[in-house]
Amino acid sequence: ALNEAVRVGEWLAAALEEIKPLETANGAFLLNELGRAYYGLGTPREAVRFFQRALDIDESISGNDRALVAKRLNNLSLALSGIGDYPKALENGGKAAGIWEKKPVENRHRLAECYSNLATAYRGLGDLITAETYSRKSVDLFKQEDEKPNQYVASALNNLGAILAQSGQYKEALACYEASLSILKPVLGENHSKIAAVLSNIGNVWNQRRNRLKAVHYYHRMLSIIENVYGNNHPRYAAGLINVGTVWT
Repeated sequence: ALNEAVRVGEWLAAALEEIKPLETANGAFLLNELGRAYYGLGTPREAVRFFQRALDIDESISGNDRALVAKRLNNLSLALSGIGDYPKALENGGKAAGIWEKKPVENRHRLAECYSNLATAYRGLGDLITAETYSRKSVDLFKQEDEKPNQYVASALNNLGAILAQSGQYKEALACYEASLSILKPVLGENHSKIAAVLSNIGNVWNQRRNRLKAVHYYHRMLSIIENVYGNNHPRYAAGLINVGTVWT
């Protein structure tokens, strides 16, 4: 579906540009959607190209509508982290946060997403202390949105767990992962790729702590889900097998 969306989007953008330049709000919207499609396909470099064009257009025509510019900045920040350009990711993400922080209650969800992106960038730079700070802010803001924890909270907890695990705070990381699972399971059931991802992360923690039996236990639970969802010829299944192999090396 995403491949088809990219094909049609590219064709439409080229056709429109033959008529007149895409220097309009609608043109920026189309370019942004192409960026999202490319990011979803796992090609962040192409996503950066389209997000940057959308941002340039919206910055030139937005006037006082800085909220839209903030969305473009945040998308670009995420894609830049995807290609390892963490300094630029922080630059753009910081600008987005600065716009949304002027109205924090109104922009709570956007800020939570933005802080999560900033945490990813700081983690990429090896600044785990600052990454943890932003990740905790993201969790707190998502929790404030709804009395009942949702998938956004679960995802934020999973991201925080990864940062804590990387900094050697294994007990706290496991607590985050277990909390994430407790939110996801009632909503998604036992056999979902998001459940598998969290189980894999738990296996990683036990692997890092050299508890091989527990690591293998969680890896096998993850593999079982991946096989049910994707089959045993899928790249994710192969990656899971590699995780199991690392336990015994």
